Amino acid sequence: MQFAPSFATPVLMEMKPGQDGSVESYYYVTDATTGLAIPSPLQSYMNFWTGTGSTMGERPLACLDFGGSLLPYRWQDSKAASTSCAASRERESFGYSYLGANPEDALYFESIFFVPFNESYVLNPACRNSSQFYSPAESTLASGLVSLSRQSTARQISSVQNVIDLVGQELVCVTTDEESIKFWWNPQKVLSELEPVKEGINPGWDQDLACAVAPN
Repeated sequence: MQFAPSFATPVLMEMKPGQDGSVESYYYVTDATTGLAIPSPLQSYMNFWTGTGSTMGERPLACLDFGGSLLPYRWQDSKAASTSCAASRERESFGYSYLGANPEDALYFESIFFVPFNESYVLNPACRNSSQFYSPAESTLASGLVSLSRQSTARQISSVQNVIDLVGQELVCVTTDEESIKFWWNPQKVLSELEPVKEGINPGWDQDLACAVAPN
């Protein structure tokens, strides 16, 4: 049996336009000990993000992004361009950009980052603008940084029994076939940990910003 637990950290991306209507939200991941950038094994993107909040469109089922499109489900981010606000770290920065946005609007994506238990990673904002990244309190660091290697006590995994307990709590799901049994984090439960964060951004999140995005 292979026992290789991981941290599962939910992250909320807040995108807000500048006064010129441009939107840039990029991040990069570093080793918490060395400060060195962690390259994406996928090279062209780092993670997938799903729309979860917007001031645009008709909530909750027809929310729109800055370009007038319906919010995405598991949309991969892109490497920063050399002309972006992340130009100084373009090789290791990933995220999204839009043009022609209303400076009064805002858009929110969410994702889950998985990191092996023996690693310590940090998500860093790549730009100094109004876009921000949020995570539950135990993962939020100073200066807008997010630890991708901190776990709430309710989700600690140090033994197989911990995994079984988490299955009972529906935090972990099980997939079986003839040769193996696989355990994996329940994304809905992990992302639900962002609810207090969303309410902190706007106490009326459910009425003012919440969006429902279905799989494509």
